[in-house]
Amino acid sequence: MKLRIENFATLFLIAAILLNGCSGCGERENETAQGERFHNDLLHQDHDHHSNVKTKVPEAPEGDTFFKSIIFPKTPPYRPHGHFRYRKDPFPVPEFVQEYPDHFTVDEKGFWHVRLPTEKSDKLNHIPGELTGEAFRQKVVEILSEGLDTRTAAVVALKMGGLSEEAKTLFEKAISENPDDFQALRYWCGLNEAKKPVEVEVVRRRLVEMRPDSLVAVVGLGNHILNTHKEPREAIPYLEKAYRLNPDWHGPIFSLGMVYYRLGEYEKALKYLQASEVFTGPTDMSSLFIKVIKSKTILPEK
Repeated sequence: MKLRIENFATLFLIAAILLNGCSGCGERENETAQGERFHNDLLHQDHDHHSNVKTKVPEAPEGDTFFKSIIFPKTPPYRPHGHFRYRKDPFPVPEFVQEYPDHFTVDEKGFWHVRLPTEKSDKLNHIPGELTGEAFRQKVVEILSEGLDTRTAAVVALKMGGLSEEAKTLFEKAISENPDDFQALRYWCGLNEAKKPVEVEVVRRRLVEMRPDSLVAVVGLGNHILNTHKEPREAIPYLEKAYRLNPDWHGPIFSLGMVYYRLGEYEKALKYLQASEVFTGPTDMSSLFIKVIKSKTILPEK
């Protein structure tokens, strides 16, 4: 069972897949061209593929001082077959990863992963066969939770996949134990984004108050406003700050493009989506909305 992910990128990825009628691995008509480009790309010392095709930096919208502050990369990372590949994780490694090194590992790009101790893996492999359904899931959670605080046990259960409801219960327990647990609150938001948007917004605003310079908190609130408000202009300062917190990451720039799209400021939206592509190369989502914007505004092809 797959982990349920509820965030801005996933929502628009689903939209792009549905509107394009493709499998999520890029538009079918471009698969051959993508494969040829992949083999012609340069493999740098950091083991990232960089596209030989440079995306032109768009001109800044008139009077937009923030756009002029964007630091564009000279060689954006290549995005093979529709799956975006970051050069490095834009988010810092959370503290619980460092607190429990026997349960997590961090790769050279800064991405962290669950790595269960051998004894836990053995216990999971020897769960009695007669346990099924909820009883089986509860036994799994019981094993995963051994030796961990409630919040970290919830994270492990969530990342293992198929245990989102059990993880949600654990996060709620962790919050009852410590109402100021930043990580528990942040993951609770992700699990309740769709069903409890009003409550989630209250918590996301609190997270920003708790850690004003946290990329997770700032971009989380900005994207929540974008996804849930009819008039999402309030998201702009949060997304601009999110970019300043990590100028190597394109995510806030793409989100700003979607804010301006939602506001009907199509030419400005186009500039931001094109700016995002300078970081990533063309993606299914950016290409889709660029086409939509051009059809709405009857912009000439460049």
